[in-house]
Amino acid sequence: MKRMKKWIGLLLALCVLTTAWAASPVAFAEGNDGADHTHQWEEGVCTVCGQRCAHIWENGVCSVCGLPLWVNGICRDCGEEHSHTFISADDPCTICGYVCPHVSHDRYTLKCDKCGYVVNHEFGEDGVCVKCSYATNVYQYGSVDNLYVKDCAEKGKVVQLEYKCIALAGKQTGSEITKKLNVYLPYGYTEEKQYNVYYYLHGAFGTINDIIRPNEVTDTEKFLNNIIAEKVCDPFILVCPTWFDSDVTAGDLEGTLQENFNIQLRDSIIPAVESTYSTYLDCDGKIENVTPEKIAASRDHRAIGGFSGGATVTAMMAVYGIDMFSYFGVNSNSWDPDLLTQGVNLEANKNYDIKYYMNTLGTEEGPDREVWVDMYKQIEAKGAPKLVDGTNMTFVRWIGLDHDIVNIRTSLYNALAVHFFKVASDDIDYASAKGFTGELTTSVKDQYGDLDFTFTLEADGTIQMHCSAYGGFISYDDKGTYIIQEDGTILATFTEFTESMQHSVTEHNDSFVIEKGGALWVIHYTREMQGMDKVDATGELTPVQ
Repeated sequence: MKRMKKWIGLLLALCVLTTAWAASPVAFAEGNDGADHTHQWEEGVCTVCGQRCAHIWENGVCSVCGLPLWVNGICRDCGEEHSHTFISADDPCTICGYVCPHVSHDRYTLKCDKCGYVVNHEFGEDGVCVKCSYATNVYQYGSVDNLYVKDCAEKGKVVQLEYKCIALAGKQTGSEITKKLNVYLPYGYTEEKQYNVYYYLHGAFGTINDIIRPNEVTDTEKFLNNIIAEKVCDPFILVCPTWFDSDVTAGDLEGTLQENFNIQLRDSIIPAVESTYSTYLDCDGKIENVTPEKIAASRDHRAIGGFSGGATVTAMMAVYGIDMFSYFGVNSNSWDPDLLTQGVNLEANKNYDIKYYMNTLGTEEGPDREVWVDMYKQIEAKGAPKLVDGTNMTFVRWIGLDHDIVNIRTSLYNALAVHFFKVASDDIDYASAKGFTGELTTSVKDQYGDLDFTFTLEADGTIQMHCSAYGGFISYDDKGTYIIQEDGTILATFTEFTESMQHSVTEHNDSFVIEKGGALWVIHYTREMQGMDKVDATGELTPVQ
């Protein structure tokens, strides 16, 4: 009996202990050794006892402490980096949530070195892209339609010109045929002035009406009106011929037409166009006075460009037509790199330099066209001394642009705004010029009235701007310095600002660029001022050697 009471007592004591233990705050974390407290996890370590979690990974997250499996793409479990899966350049990895910082991208494809998606340039204070250390902010890398496809008070016109030439392919090869081309004449066109000429060629399945059309105002005609009116470039003539013959277009004979088109350009098209309209070709308006020598003498005022199949023709012209053109716009295509680089450097072409060769491609034109990237790299490697990347040649990607007319307008804009016809005709050695003397003037309106500007440059590298506003009621002056670039472009910065009285100008952030264009200099002057964003002044400057 005593022994039974003893066992009953022991059982009761055990029940009490068990109940007390069950009611205590001690907890065990699943997947870990027991502990006398509830773990408080932070970055996989308990902040109470310092114990490290023995992770149990489920769907990329520890079910014990909540820590994510991936850190910047590195697996916490094995230390290896997995292949990220991104839906777009801006979305996180669908596996680990990693967001690509796009630290660097390829200058030719614009694809991020990490995620492989196309990312735009990002320019530092020096104007150079921090992602590729090559591209500069001189280009408009996306569509320019929102800026320049709009109505314009200063309207040019499109006319059609008929000419005779010798057929290059097909059943009529060697026979005289009649062809047509379209010509854009800028607003205010006059026989009293000489104009640069840009010949632009359609693609493999195009016509002379793809870009501009007589009796119909296309978006491209509006674009041309506006870039000239807003002084992106000097007034110029755009010519759109066809490299097809009347019975032969794209197909088996396409290569023959492309390779031999220089014959029609030299013998028929340029003589017909530039004896009809006022250009730098010295022929007194008579086609019989046009000679190959005179065409060559005026080549610095002539550019050729083309899109797709027309771009192939353009690249060929750098070899077969280098005596006719100084500028080449190769848009969305290329040509055999060996034939091009060997051809431009032939002894027969030694007297003809290439002012600029601009190769472009939209990022959305499709993977099959990426072959042109590799072709440009080969041209870059083999083109010297006539073609040097970054000096007189470049490859530019247009962000978000496809194989279409928007691409063409963007290519035209950037070529004319940055490179084409920017070399002065007087062959001045600007690199050794000490300075300039002369004035540029203009009058503009803001919401309050007229403003008259005078920009005066001195040979010692100083510049002064004077503005008389609202009939002299207000006047102000800026003083600063300028630097001459090798191509004659002038970069100026203002440092001293004075005004006759307090008025609406609240910020002093003035700068401008002066570019040589024809006989005049054009100044693009930007001022942070109410009602006025840009001043375009013209005048004559004399370089001091």
